[in-house]
Amino acid sequence: MTIAGDPKTGKSFLMFNIMKSFQDDGWMLWFFETENSPIKEKLKDFGIDFSKCRISQPETANEITVKIAQITETLMVMKREKKELPKIAIFVDSLNGLLGQKQINDAIEGNMKTDMGSQAKELKLMMNIASTRLGKCGIPMYCTAHVMTRDIQGSQFKEKIISGGMGSIYFSSIIALLTKSHDRDENDKSIKVGVKVTVETLENRMVAPGKKIEMK
Repeated sequence: MTIAGDPKTGKSFLMFNIMKSFQDDGWMLWFFETENSPIKEKLKDFGIDFSKCRISQPETANEITVKIAQITETLMVMKREKKELPKIAIFVDSLNGLLGQKQINDAIEGNMKTDMGSQAKELKLMMNIASTRLGKCGIPMYCTAHVMTRDIQGSQFKEKIISGGMGSIYFSSIIALLTKSHDRDENDKSIKVGVKVTVETLENRMVAPGKKIEMK
């Protein structure tokens, strides 16, 4: 699943609540944090048990791809041997914090040419391998992603698309788009009391796309 949206729409907030629900149900969590935020302080606020949550801070999508391949290789051997598989869930916050290895190498060498192609290819490979191998092992993966706005060709309207390449769009079973508006005081509409977030399913293999809910 990919949780996509503008800044401050609650993407990480939703993910942390999902992580807590999985952990309460006996799952081991593997959390990849890519934006260098104070992870443990945040997760502690949500009641995450660190003894049942592995935390990594990868720089590239390739690092996550390798880890997914290693985890699933072990589990697929267990599956062939008819052994019970452990309950593992993977979380990535966020896809847009991941760089391409070529971008890092170019920066080290002082070659600062713009190259987003390698990053998109690595992200697509990561999502492809995740979709193929995690499903066989019963491992769900949740990712957050930012969005960008672009003009619709031949129209005055704009559309929001997930940034960082097409991998998350092609391979996510569910894509939830978060948008926000101000929540105002019922008696004085000039007073902002919070944020209202609308969640729309752009992709969903369980229900029809386009479903919307609103939450505060």
